[in-house]
Amino acid sequence: VTLPKRQKQGKYREPDYPFKFVPEKH
Repeated sequence: VTLPKRQKQGKYREPDYPFKFVPEKH
């Protein structure tokens, strides 16, 4: 599973991360 750079923020659990399965920008 490759998460975008947003994963570094540790907020990949918020609703603001609907593309956790489909990264909009690699």
